[in-house]
Parts: sequence; C-alpha cells; structure tokens
Amino acid sequence: MIKNILLFPHSGGQKLIGVRNTPYILKEIMKKERNNSFKFHDVKVNNSRNKIETLNINLRNLYEKNKEVEGRRINIGGDHSMAIGSIAYTLNKHPNAKVIWFDAHADINTHEESRTKNVHGMPLSFLSGLTERTSKASETEEYKFGFIKNKLDLKNLMYIGIRDLDEYEKKIIKDNNIQVIKVDEFNCTEIYPTYLKIEHFIKDDPFHISFDVDSIDPDIIPSTGTSVKSGLLKFQTQTIVRQLMRSKKLVNMDITELNISNDFSDEDNNKSLKNTLDIFFDIKIK
Repeated sequence: MIKNILLFPHSGGQKLIGVRNTPYILKEIMKKERNNSFKFHDVKVNNSRNKIETLNINLRNLYEKNKEVEGRRINIGGDHSMAIGSIAYTLNKHPNAKVIWFDAHADINTHEESRTKNVHGMPLSFLSGLTERTSKASETEEYKFGFIKNKLDLKNLMYIGIRDLDEYEKKIIKDNNIQVIKVDEFNCTEIYPTYLKIEHFIKDDPFHISFDVDSIDPDIIPSTGTSVKSGLLKFQTQTIVRQLMRSKKLVNMDITELNISNDFSDEDNNKSLKNTLDIFFDIKIK
C-alpha cells in the first residue's frame, strides 16, 4: 500500500476553486477510517489574484515537496495542471518513466493552440516540450517551469479514457503514435487483456499514473469541472487501478479534478466522495 499522501489544494490551472477543498475533505475521511495507514504531507500553496504567479509558485512547491518525501506517493489535488510539478519530479529522477494518463481530455494543447489558455489543458505540452517548441517565447516566458529538466518522450505516454479532443490534439496523438486505450476497450467485461496491454506498455520501467476523475463516467463521479458522458466504469477502473497500484514499478501517482463544493449538489458530492474513496483506497463510506 502507498502510505505517503501529498495534499495539494491548488486551483491555478482553471477557474473552479472548489478543487481546493478536496485534499482536506479526503484526508479527514481517510484518517477517520484508516488512522494509521497514511502519512499526510501538506504542500504550501499561494492563492493570490495573479493567476500565473500562483501557478508558478504552487507547481514548484509541489515539485519540491516530492523531492522531500521518501518512497512512493500519491498527490491529491487540485486541478490537473499539478501534473507539471509531480511528473517533472518523476522524470528528473527516472528519465525513462512511463506515464499513464487517465482523462476524458488529452491535456496536450500548447499555449498557442489552446482556446481557453487554462493550463489544466496543457500539462503534457509543457512536460514534453511541445509548447516550448511551437509557441512564441513572448507568449510563454511568464511560465516559470525551470524544474522540468528531463522532457517526456511521447512514446512513453499512454492515454486511457480520452474522448473529448481538439483537432490539434488528435493530430499530435496521430503524428506521435501515442498509445490510447479507448473507453469501449477499457469497459469490456474481459479485463485481463486490457491490463496486459498496459503491462506490455510499462515493461520493466518505473511508471507514473496521472488520474483525472473526469475519465470516469459522470454517473459515477459527477463532481468534476469538465465531465464528459460515456466514461470509464467503476468495476473496470477499480480492478485495473488497484492492480497497478500494487506494482512496485509505480513510483508516483496523481488524483485530480475532484471538486467537492457548492458547485454540485450534496447528492453528487456524496456519490463522488464515496466512489473515489472506494476505487483508490478501498474505503467504503455510507
């Protein structure tokens, strides 16, 4: 079991501040249900009005906290821009690490191609160097991600559950032959072939799971900011993710974009909490 839990109440990559609540809501339940099972680490965040300054400070703080913690860890956010900090740490320590990206979205838009300019839709373009190579320096110089030393080779990326893509992202995936497990394939009743496909991708390399809860069907986890219908099913997700979490090759993991807040009904929040805790931690609440 993974004991280290990094709590990262960060919302700087998008506009919904409710994702800041999630780490501490989960912490209280996890402590109550499994008091001695986890070691919690708070990541200091800055929530100033300057969005870019906040982003730069927070992601570096997450990167630095990852450097301090020994052993495997789970980073609980927070929006998916957090992966810039956590995966940068993984790649700097393990340059050939594989990244398994569970998401409804590809999150590989460059700054130039992004319509919203929300960084939670761009982390993989920063980590791989796409934004650096394709955008004007004047457009991206305000992003201070100098802690990214080793870039992500896109052949080491696998997507699971993506289904809402921009045309630019489709082209990047096709041109770079990025591996994708689509929703229908993942949700198949025969789970073992899917798991074998993931294991074949990982081989003997260390790997990082970055899990956006919007990859899961919104009937299961509705409390997330950019939900997309027809997502991953609970049984298949729980079975495969728990097996991956048992692997000693897993070195780091993110859980992102869970938004337990007034943006959603009490019923949706309770359902989302219940299913998140069950899927990832085998904690069952009423």
